[in-house]
Amino acid sequence: MSNLGGYMGKILRVNLSVGRLWDEELDEATLKQYIGGIGLGVKIVYDEVPPGVEWDSPENRLVVTTGPLVGTLIPGSGTYTVVTKAPLVNGMACAQSNGLFAARMKFAGYDAVVVQGIAPKLSYLYLHDGVAELRDASKLAGLDTFETEDVLKAETGEKQTSVACIGPAGENKVRYAAVCSDKGHIAACGGVGAVMGVKGLKAIVVHGKARPPISDEDEYKKQVKAWKDCTMQYPLTKRVAVMGTYGTGGHGTIPGIMPTKNWTESTFPPADLYSVNIQRPLYNAKPRPCWACPVAHCQELTIPDGKFAGTYEEPEGEAVAAWSSLTGIGDPPATIYLCQVCDRLGVDAKEAGFAVSLIQECYTKGLLTKEQTDGLEMNWGNVDAVDTLLHKIAKREGWLGNALAEGTMRAAHAIGGDAPKFAIHFAKGNAPHVHETRNMAYHLFSQIVSDMASHVGLGLPFDPDMGYDRPIAPFDPDVLAKYIADTAPKRQFEECLGVCDFVAGATLDIMAATVSAVTGFSVTRSDCLEVGERIVSLQRAFNLRHGKTPADDAISPRMQEGPKEGDPWVSIAPYIEQMKKDYYKNMGWDETTSKPLPDTLKRLEMERVVQDLWT
Repeated sequence: MSNLGGYMGKILRVNLSVGRLWDEELDEATLKQYIGGIGLGVKIVYDEVPPGVEWDSPENRLVVTTGPLVGTLIPGSGTYTVVTKAPLVNGMACAQSNGLFAARMKFAGYDAVVVQGIAPKLSYLYLHDGVAELRDASKLAGLDTFETEDVLKAETGEKQTSVACIGPAGENKVRYAAVCSDKGHIAACGGVGAVMGVKGLKAIVVHGKARPPISDEDEYKKQVKAWKDCTMQYPLTKRVAVMGTYGTGGHGTIPGIMPTKNWTESTFPPADLYSVNIQRPLYNAKPRPCWACPVAHCQELTIPDGKFAGTYEEPEGEAVAAWSSLTGIGDPPATIYLCQVCDRLGVDAKEAGFAVSLIQECYTKGLLTKEQTDGLEMNWGNVDAVDTLLHKIAKREGWLGNALAEGTMRAAHAIGGDAPKFAIHFAKGNAPHVHETRNMAYHLFSQIVSDMASHVGLGLPFDPDMGYDRPIAPFDPDVLAKYIADTAPKRQFEECLGVCDFVAGATLDIMAATVSAVTGFSVTRSDCLEVGERIVSLQRAFNLRHGKTPADDAISPRMQEGPKEGDPWVSIAPYIEQMKKDYYKNMGWDETTSKPLPDTLKRLEMERVVQDLWT
């Protein structure tokens, strides 16, 4: 690789089956097309995981990537991405996490880690100062993620060490097991932690003193300032700067916003107790910022007394919703505690929340008896029962724990009866983000058509940078599909860079100028969108080759119901099929099969994919 800025220049390759580690030089041509982050991960997984390779196969790849801006002074440039074929969706999953791990992985000398094979015994990777080692992790078996991090950081003796690891859920191959780093930063979507578990990889440990080079220092400093100025005017950044994502729980008194009791109700009276204006002073909040974050929305809370006394990372808003309104819990300390339980066990709070709330609805409606729930009284708000059940899930303990470890969709079919009518999930197998998504049609549709186990487009209903100066109507089927298609490439490009969504408020022009200054590439606004479009199309091509069809762009019966309250009190269901065709068309894909069209693929310089899909 030539002397590009922004990159350390190396990928670590690992074959766990034979214990072999080797360095591979980054390919400049690939970087021009995919930049890094999610783009590089998707490219590697597409190329190296052909049809017929299952998620638990030794030939599956687990790819951990950083982006060219990671470890710089660009706001929020501490994001890493995990890409793999994952168990929850039985297709591609792309999960991201912030904190300090990504920057320290680059400081250790690596831009990405690509893992294949299955270790004969539990192992961990140790990356430091350009050197990689594979070490025995037998003594870490069964430890939760916080315990694992403490042991491994003590072993290195280096203060600036970060650990990304799995907990009991990953070791036991729970389909929505997550990867946890820096005690509370979670790469969750799709079950990427289960892939780590099946490979026998307990953790990746990183530290080092290297720093990514900058191609044009003067222009880089100019763009750092421009990015910060733009970011601090970004609506999402302004909100989390004051409230954190935890504080969004205080919006639950607005009808239809907070997901309540498995979407059977629309308001949650205790929601005001979760206001950040109450919680932060009450629990002596202290900033715990991620790498280069100007807003430091992550906080550390201390509950001084009571059953849940202790120190916690302030939970993110979706985890708060999962262990409050969704499961009928109105006790903030209990909610904070359960959020940490998920992080320690290494489970995705989104999927776990919908799985547990499904059981609660089934129990309260008589579909499940106390005997069938292993003696647990799964009433709404029963904190002790929820706590016990989460540990059962992580250990796959008993019939119920094992069933729920399979995820909401599969658990509903195992229960039978009306359970599939109650379950909240997409046809691909994953639950949605923890919102009352039926009142957020743009968010819901973005997840329906996503090929990454998350939302494919921007998380807001407007973007002046993309020509949407005002929020799109709450539900406008004629505009919504085009909006998602228009914004999906921008979102995917952002996720190549290694910057946090909450501070990714820079315009595409600033992003292009920043990448150019850092790397030395000459990148334009249109180049950014082309990179993003290439990634979205490659994600779709991967899933099509692995057996997915447009029929998988669908939602469960509960999600098809109209919301209990909110505007416009309608269901998205009657419009989905036409909206899918509109989305496919706007993406340059076949309207019937959703295959990216040959002309689209050739324009994106993806001739190999033309051969894979069309010959």
